[in-house]
Order: sequence, then C-alpha cells, then structure tokens
Amino acid sequence: MPRGHALIIEDSSTARIILARLLERADISSKAVATAEEAFPVLQSDHFDVIFLDHMLPGMNGFQALEKLKSLPDTRDIPVFMYTSQNADRYLQDAKARGAAGVIGKQVEREQLIQMID
Repeated sequence: MPRGHALIIEDSSTARIILARLLERADISSKAVATAEEAFPVLQSDHFDVIFLDHMLPGMNGFQALEKLKSLPDTRDIPVFMYTSQNADRYLQDAKARGAAGVIGKQVEREQLIQMID
C-alpha cells in the first residue's frame, strides 16, 4: 500500500514521467494531467494527499490554479508544491503567499523530494 497519492499537473510529458517515477520510488502513487483545467474534475473524483503543480501551463497558469485550489473547500487543505524551473527567492515568496507548501525544482533528487513531502 503506497504512503500517499499525488496529482501531477504538468504539461511536459517528460517532466510528468520523471516526477511520477521519483514518487513511485518514494512509495507514493500518482496520477497526472497536462493542464489545470483537467485537474479539477479529477480532484472531484479521486482523493489526493499532495499536488505537484507546474507554473507555466497552457490556459490557467500555476499561480491561478493554486489560488483556485486554495479557495475550494475540497482542495484547500491539500499541500501543493510548485514543480517548476523557476527558483528565485521572489518566486518562492510569491508561491508561499498564494498558499503553496513549497517549491520543488524540476531537477529534484529523490531524497530531497521525500524530505519536502515529509
């Protein structure tokens, strides 16, 4: 039985696969979608313990999606990690101000990922 279940919202199929494999090695199952718009119906039909959200998405961007996630009663308490190549301090501050649990770089290592999730 996995330690948890994650939703990956990422438009790059390569990045989705890499993160899903890292999560699998950390004993966390995952489901992935390519846009924020696709995520909301999935969130209605499945339970997730954590969400990984890309910033640069087609349609609704990551910060817009984060704000919506944090405004909905069913999703406001799910930790959301921005999964992005952005790594400036200002970006981290903006993400946290909008309710993100943290920011994980796309070059994250398994141990660092597990540490942040724990």
